[in-house]
Amino acid sequence: MPKTIPKGSSLVSDVAFWPAVRLVARNLIPFPLRLGLFINSVKDIFYDGFGGLFKGKLSVEVLDMSSILLALIMRDFKTASTTALLLGLGERLEEWTRRKTMANLTESLAVNVDTVWIEKDGIELEVPFGSLTEKDTVIVRAGSAIPVDGEVIGGEGMVNQVSMTGEPLPVHRYCASTVFAGTTLEEGKLLIRPTGIGSETRLNKIVSFIESSEKAKASIEGQAVRLADRIVPYSFLLAGVVGLATRNLAKVAAVLMVDYSCALKLATPIAFLSAMKEAANHKILIKGGKYLEALAKVDTVVFDKTGTLTVSSPKVA
Repeated sequence: MPKTIPKGSSLVSDVAFWPAVRLVARNLIPFPLRLGLFINSVKDIFYDGFGGLFKGKLSVEVLDMSSILLALIMRDFKTASTTALLLGLGERLEEWTRRKTMANLTESLAVNVDTVWIEKDGIELEVPFGSLTEKDTVIVRAGSAIPVDGEVIGGEGMVNQVSMTGEPLPVHRYCASTVFAGTTLEEGKLLIRPTGIGSETRLNKIVSFIESSEKAKASIEGQAVRLADRIVPYSFLLAGVVGLATRNLAKVAAVLMVDYSCALKLATPIAFLSAMKEAANHKILIKGGKYLEALAKVDTVVFDKTGTLTVSSPKVA
């Protein structure tokens, strides 16, 4: 399974960092210590590989372990370490791509506010958003985004809630009305008592839902994983044929290292995440991969109200 990358790490830094570490290690670190570091770096690969064997499965993990093990048998430590490096880099590439795509997806929906205006003892103050509490009274003027979920306790105005409810026309909000973070006040002025701030707002709960929606995997993703594992026995079969024909372990190792299955396992979930991000950029919210897959089977679409297919905001031509 892909390992979790610490926050703040980037693919560029990973690509530059690990070859540099190898160069320093080869010249400065004694061989016994280098061997210990290598064993530590491949322990997860061997753990997953032997785990697959004990379950009677020739999985991708078994193939990875076999390629490194064969290089070690040939005492080709450079090839073994390079293979482990590339496997680790591939996992980092996959995790980085997933995290980057998901971050872009959620960022397109999130409300990014640094400061808000509040009223305190009759005085209007601009304060950092992070210091806002539910005891404060938030002031929102025309043209501004509403930063919190809350109840209107003063003023009135017209709020565009299309991002939250899909309602195409602005709705009138007055005392005792409810407003949501991420909506926009088009006219008037509102005094709002917060009921949800930050992660407690409905919009951020939608963002959290999107982040966890990858668990709603499409069945085709499972098929890709199973197909990747089904290719592995043929890799071993081809390696056996090459070994019998050439009697050359290096050529057998080369066959095992040509792994076609990783692309299948990587490409499918990334394709779904990219599609969800592109849809979000067009204000279409997709709950998960399995719903996107189900969309391919749809032959009739029912729209419930005007404004879903039309734009109700007039523009100067």
